[in-house]
Amino acid sequence: MTEVEMIDPSEEDALPNLTKKELKELERRRNKNKKKKESKKKKVLRLTNGEDGARNSDSGPGIDKTPAGSDNDDSVEVIYVGKSLELDPSDPNYHYFSKVFESFKISEEVKKEEPVEKVEPETKKEEVPTKASISEKILQEEMSEKRREQEEAGQTQTLSKRKLRLSMQPTIAELKEVTTRPDVVEWADVTSRDPHLLVTLKAYRNTVPVPRHWNAK
Repeated sequence: MTEVEMIDPSEEDALPNLTKKELKELERRRNKNKKKKESKKKKVLRLTNGEDGARNSDSGPGIDKTPAGSDNDDSVEVIYVGKSLELDPSDPNYHYFSKVFESFKISEEVKKEEPVEKVEPETKKEEVPTKASISEKILQEEMSEKRREQEEAGQTQTLSKRKLRLSMQPTIAELKEVTTRPDVVEWADVTSRDPHLLVTLKAYRNTVPVPRHWNAK
């Protein structure tokens, strides 16, 4: 601990009329400045001693600064030898852990210079059929079957796809006859891909109705 610097009586007379509190504050500041100066001196001495020690170590005799491995040959083959773990054969988990450790061992017969085969990405991918494509396929089959029936019946007049699609659409009355809840049938149901399935699903109990402005026109 540093000694507290006291104010001399001569200095106290030289100072103006100060209170005891102000005098204590002045003493505290002086002590603080003194401690700062001492710490700076110690720091400078420590730095100078460190530089001298570094110079002495650099100029010391018998020290070879050349790297130890400079004379060694660069073509050094490094062989990794795995540590063999000692397991107790009487342990019930011995077989399980031995299989796990065997899978992580480095095999000695690994061909280092074996060329890596580049796998080219397949350009053609098999298309996974979606629900829309399946329903479109079923609709096309129904349309072709209807056209075939018309040709067999003697109707030589060929219809366009749009007219044929319209002729296959059931009416609202037919849909109301099929379902147990005719109140769920709407005018847009006849334009769906499968009107009968749609009306059957809407007639189920606790089915949330679709808002009217979402219907396909």
